[in-house]
Amino acid sequence: MHVFEFVLLILIIGTFGSALNRWLKNKNTEKVFDTSKSDERIDALEKRVQVLERIATDKSEQLKEEINNLKD
Repeated sequence: MHVFEFVLLILIIGTFGSALNRWLKNKNTEKVFDTSKSDERIDALEKRVQVLERIATDKSEQLKEEINNLKD
């Protein structure tokens, strides 16, 4: 039985070693975000929200005039 215990011990060590190796690789891999692209997208979204707020709060006559002016 000593041989079987030794084989079992080797399998357990190999399994835990492999799991530890994968965990360390994932731990060392940090996600790096490109903040310049994020800032550009946030700025674009803020401008769109401002336009939507203006449209929602404008009087209907002013909005109609602006839309008609765009057609020209």
